[in-house]
Amino acid sequence: MRASPSIAILGGTGDLGEGLALRLCPGHSVIVGSRDPTRAASRAAEYAARSGCAGIEGSGNVDAAARADYVILAAPADALPGLLDEIAGNIREESLVVSPVVPMSRRSGVFVHDVSALDPGSNSAAEYVAKRLGRGIRVAAAFHTIPAGLLSDVDRRLDVDVLVASDDAAFRAMSEDLRVDGIRYLHAGPLELARYLEQLVPLLLNVGRRNGIRNPSLKVI
Repeated sequence: MRASPSIAILGGTGDLGEGLALRLCPGHSVIVGSRDPTRAASRAAEYAARSGCAGIEGSGNVDAAARADYVILAAPADALPGLLDEIAGNIREESLVVSPVVPMSRRSGVFVHDVSALDPGSNSAAEYVAKRLGRGIRVAAAFHTIPAGLLSDVDRRLDVDVLVASDDAAFRAMSEDLRVDGIRYLHAGPLELARYLEQLVPLLLNVGRRNGIRNPSLKVI
């Protein structure tokens, strides 16, 4: 990877995309991706004004994915199949695709991890991404347990851990290239363990809802 890697955040006009863009822009070139390039450019200008970062631009999803060293899929789970249709074949082999996607449903008032709507044959959204993009495209699972509201509050100092499911080389690259003040990357193991990272999100949401905790996140001690 380059000394200052480029990061495409697809679905970058949404809440999670906003938070990731604001936190990752210092020291990085960030491309806010959207199906609507005009909206992407408008939101990128807003993020630049809020963060004081000059290196944020907006673009269409395909263009952003084709140009970036890191491609973060910040779209909701129900939009993921369409997004993958859009960008498939446009990602460079040396790039790394990062999935923070968490497919969930709600049963009897309880949030649960539910991949069935994406692909009954996959155990996680990240493995579904890897299957859809095909061999030769590297995929990591990360950024699940940092709430968008916490990321977007740039006046608040982070002190959180990000668990990463990926191969060893991808983890080393991410932890070196995607440094953010207040975030510690921890290697959880290979992509096959992504299901457990994704399952943490409905667990945290249920804990937060029942105990009045806003923006619950994760710290390993």
